[in-house]
Amino acid sequence: MSAQLFWLHEEVLSEALIQTQAAEGCRFLFVFDTVWLAQRPVSLKRIQFIYETLIALPVAIEIVYGDAADVLKQKYLEHPGLVCQVIAPKDPELAERIEGIASEAGVAVLARPRWFVPPANKVARFFKFYNAVRGEALDAARVHRGDL
Repeated sequence: MSAQLFWLHEEVLSEALIQTQAAEGCRFLFVFDTVWLAQRPVSLKRIQFIYETLIALPVAIEIVYGDAADVLKQKYLEHPGLVCQVIAPKDPELAERIEGIASEAGVAVLARPRWFVPPANKVARFFKFYNAVRGEALDAARVHRGDL
């Protein structure tokens, strides 16, 4: 079985998600991506918040500062056969950056997990959507812990 690496980014710092991936035998990596930080500057408070969130999670996470593409390529060179995965973010700019890195470094981009399946019919009004998914959404909310 090949080694598995799960690349975390700021939108997937969910304890429930990480525990699920840890149960599958994944190691975790978070990269403070210098290219992303230069492209979209964030405050020192935000960086501190992300760091404190990472160290509070119940698994060991390797935290690296550098160009994410270079870091992931280096990980692959160090561990041939490494399978690296990342969950697609909601932020379109971050998604574009991750897609670029993924294609360059051979990373599999996974779809975001959903709480429940959206209704089959397209609804124009929220109350119709809510009525269609209410039961399933409430059941999912009762058992869900972590990020949306």
